[in-house]
Amino acid sequence: MSLWYILSGLSLFYILIGRILTIHNAPYLLSGYNTLPADEQKKVDLAAYVPFWRRFHLWLGLGHFIVGSLLYHLWSEDAAGVFLGICPLLAYLWFMGRSRRFMAGVQESQMRIARYVLIACTLLVAGLMFVGHGSIPFEVQVDALRIGGIYGETLSRSSISSVQLVDTLPPIKWKTNGFATGSAQKGYFRTRDGRTIKLMLYRGNAPYLLVTRSDGRQIYYACESHNNRMLWAKIDSIMPDKTHKNP
Repeated sequence: MSLWYILSGLSLFYILIGRILTIHNAPYLLSGYNTLPADEQKKVDLAAYVPFWRRFHLWLGLGHFIVGSLLYHLWSEDAAGVFLGICPLLAYLWFMGRSRRFMAGVQESQMRIARYVLIACTLLVAGLMFVGHGSIPFEVQVDALRIGGIYGETLSRSSISSVQLVDTLPPIKWKTNGFATGSAQKGYFRTRDGRTIKLMLYRGNAPYLLVTRSDGRQIYYACESHNNRMLWAKIDSIMPDKTHKNP
């Protein structure tokens, strides 16, 4: 699925979240508030908080869509992907800080912990973005192939069924467990025909190096820092029984 469609869907989702909440249903729908003791609920100024909630999510959705779309179309898909991952977390950090004025004295310790958790999540996502947008080492050893970086693995000679070069990737339906923003796809993805494959791609073009394991699992590799034809030739010189002779 195109990153732009994900960006658009999330933007619409934020706007809908804001539109759904009203002063009448807030006591039932507002997460956190509906579990507070009655004396704590009285400290929350719902009449002021609900409009603030609605405005925040409206502007979050509009800003998310406008800025994300500009980054996607005018800069790069990578920039839009980083924005998609970091922007909402930073926005909710600001939202939590500003929300304190509507609920003075309400379980301060728990709100402080929630802010710390959100800060930790923001740092974690930023770290994953940094690591995910990195080159993918590929090392050909006498008895193994080693793919480095996030979601990398070492494939022993006995675990490899075949190594070949292919010109296209199978049509991808969605990501099941991995990292994907623009030119970087690392991890496990579901194909349209129902298979699960591993992609280790970073700004790489065809031909792709396809490693098929003995158990049938497939790994597609391409990275701008490696020439896949040269990699295949090196593998062929060391493991000729594993390669197809006409890549």
